[in-house]
Amino acid sequence: MKRVDHRTLKTGDTFYCRIPSELFTVTSPSEHVITEGFSQWKWKATDEDGNEQEFLATDGYEEYAPSIYDYPAYVSFRNL
Repeated sequence: MKRVDHRTLKTGDTFYCRIPSELFTVTSPSEHVITEGFSQWKWKATDEDGNEQEFLATDGYEEYAPSIYDYPAYVSFRNL
């Protein structure tokens, strides 16, 4: 069980995200972009209900990026 590296996500990969802990499936793989001089990674994924979410992580500011794991690291009462 470990944290997932957002830079390596491919279509079909699954991960749990702390929103709260929900399972997501990647629909658009990680794409490296430069925005206003910042190195960023963007990807899209759907939750178990089929809702699509867009994700963004900026190199050097990973503490503000979504925490994604290969297991349900955070559980809410809703998930029990």
